[in-house]
Amino acid sequence: MSSLLSQMLKGGIRYAIIDMKELELLSSAEVRSILGVLGGFRDAGGDIVLCNVSDRILHVLEILDLRDFLTIMLPFECESAQHVPAW
Repeated sequence: MSSLLSQMLKGGIRYAIIDMKELELLSSAEVRSILGVLGGFRDAGGDIVLCNVSDRILHVLEILDLRDFLTIMLPFECESAQHVPAW
């Protein structure tokens, strides 16, 4: 995932919307992948946006104190966003 996001950033893409609808769990490696490139997106004036995040994953992000740090779309906002599937 981090290599895809890095390629997007190098290609001039400043925003990535990650659709997490199919994910039940979020591993530490996946969190690390997102956080590893997030600074680059934000430094370029963009962001990484998480979409369709389950309550279970939201809870994990709260425990890690990342919920307010990451940009998370509400379900109704995800409907109209163009996105790519996560992992």
